[in-house]
Amino acid sequence: MTKLKIVKVTRNNYPPWTCSDCAYKAGGKWKDKHIATFHQNICPVCGELKSVTEPRDYGYPKYKNVIDPEQWRDLTKEDDKN
Repeated sequence: MTKLKIVKVTRNNYPPWTCSDCAYKAGGKWKDKHIATFHQNICPVCGELKSVTEPRDYGYPKYKNVIDPEQWRDLTKEDDKN
């Protein structure tokens, strides 16, 4: 696998979705009785194929680093081929 390039989170590259592990590590909280839709995809924070949902479901966690958006898009395309 290609080495992942990690970049600082900015307003322009905040992840569109996240896995629960990354959300909790970044201080995210899940509210009681909250309902969300999950799907399988590459998490743009850790780079692993997992169940992911929108960061808003965890109160917009304060991520410090994410995978470079260009590289993350490439990983997602590779996963779609499999």
